[in-house]
Amino acid sequence: MISCLTFRNGFAPGTETPEVLEHVRACDACLDHAAAIDPDIMFRALGGDSILPPGGVDSFVSDVMREVHLRGTENTGVNSVAGWPRRLAVAATVAAMIAG
Repeated sequence: MISCLTFRNGFAPGTETPEVLEHVRACDACLDHAAAIDPDIMFRALGGDSILPPGGVDSFVSDVMREVHLRGTENTGVNSVAGWPRRLAVAATVAAMIAG
C-alpha cells in the first residue's frame, strides 16, 4: 500500500489505479482529500465485487419486481373500493335531479 504523502502528491481527478483505490478504501483522511478534488472517487473506490446483493443480481431483481407487483395490486384494490361509493353518490344525485 502507498503512503499518504505519496497518495496526496500523485492524486489527480479520474485516477483509477488499483494502488490509489486501495489506499482510499483504507484511509479516511485521504478519502476526504480526494473527494474534495474529485467527488467521483467515492464511487470508484466502492469496488465491484463486494457490493453484489446477497443471492446475486437476479434474485435482487426478482425481489424488486415482486414488491412492485404487490404495491401495484394494493393501489388497484383501494381505488376500486373507494370508487363504488362515489359512483353511487353520483347516480343518486343524477336520479334526484331527474325526479325533482
